[in-house]
Amino acid sequence: MMASADPTRPHPADAGSMWAQRLSGWIMAWTMIFLTFTWTPTMRALLRPEVSNWQVFGMGGSGFSMEFVFIPGAAVYGLLLFYLHGRQRLRGLFHGMLLTLHVAVTLGLVVSAMRGGPEARFMGAAWGFDVSLAVLAVPFSISTGLAVVWCVVEMRRPYDGSPAGWLQIGWKKLALAVAMLPVATLFFAMGEAYNGWTKAAIAVTILQWITLAEAVGHRPRSVP
Repeated sequence: MMASADPTRPHPADAGSMWAQRLSGWIMAWTMIFLTFTWTPTMRALLRPEVSNWQVFGMGGSGFSMEFVFIPGAAVYGLLLFYLHGRQRLRGLFHGMLLTLHVAVTLGLVVSAMRGGPEARFMGAAWGFDVSLAVLAVPFSISTGLAVVWCVVEMRRPYDGSPAGWLQIGWKKLALAVAMLPVATLFFAMGEAYNGWTKAAIAVTILQWITLAEAVGHRPRSVP
């Protein structure tokens, strides 16, 4: 007599799909978190350039400079990444962009940590944190490895959903992100150096980035 399948156990294909979705969510959340550090300095340079001192991978400056284009460019790159992920279109381009971003940032951290030694550190003047690049390289290396695994799995299996429309983004969240701009502008104007008002303004730009990323990466529930 053949044993009947347990209806409570997920089908292997369904289990694999659930695993891929969870891994996708984790990778995109991590991507959103570390790209926050491209949006907040961009907004500081626009709204309060006198407190916008930055340095990354050997490039740096205060306020606007030729090298500064790198930071808002990375933020735009990230928004395009979230947009393509939400649309589920041009999946090959999306996977290539995701891997390029993670590999480039991880390699930059590793090389900077090896060249700079203990003095190579990631510092945030506003919040007073100071972290060794060698320590940061560990979670970035893990996330890059997971991103490679996920992209390989995704590219090998056919997509069983429907692509979302190009204009099916989160318009309400986009409006909310835009509405945060005058709030951040006001807080920066009231602040001095890195006092409470400046920190509040930076906190608003962090929320603005998260809201903006969720808006462009929005996937309607009606689309499977």
